[in-house]
Amino acid sequence: MPTTKSFLSGAVIALFMACSFETPLKDTTSDLTRVSLATGGCYGQCPFLAVDLDTSLLYKFYGGDYSEVQGYHVGRFSQESWDTLTRKFDIALYKTYQEPSITMEDGMYFELILEYCDTIERFHIPAIYSLSADSLSEVDHQQNNMLTVLDWLMGTYKRVPLIRTDSFSLRTSIQFPLRIPPPVDLSMTRGGL
Repeated sequence: MPTTKSFLSGAVIALFMACSFETPLKDTTSDLTRVSLATGGCYGQCPFLAVDLDTSLLYKFYGGDYSEVQGYHVGRFSQESWDTLTRKFDIALYKTYQEPSITMEDGMYFELILEYCDTIERFHIPAIYSLSADSLSEVDHQQNNMLTVLDWLMGTYKRVPLIRTDSFSLRTSIQFPLRIPPPVDLSMTRGGL
């Protein structure tokens, strides 16, 4: 019975090969310990908001002007969502990320603060995707990956049960619009200028 013998020999060889190519489990722990994100407005109706969370899974959200949810809120981020977030940052290569040298007169900016190991990194990132997918450089790919993570993080308040609170401190600052009073016409005052 050469057919049975060939089959058994092939099965044994396949079994040994499968065992020898066992892939080790990838370390899924991330170095990220805290993430803070804020958006600043634009000349239109870009939302002013901030999200702050860390490995304790305490989730802080501030919604300001043009945000769907307004005020200060806290909640509990799930471990699964934290793991998803850290994987997304790993894919975006956050440890080697360089702020783009693009500036905009009108457009939303992200303020991002990442804490990992003994490092705190602060970035100001314009919300501009590189559109030409055919000729994207490695830097453009990294920028698009980072913006994808920030867009995802910006919408997490819709998936976290929130409880309104009075206030809390935030490490970011661009979520608060500048309130500049209109110029005063000093010619109408006694003595003018």
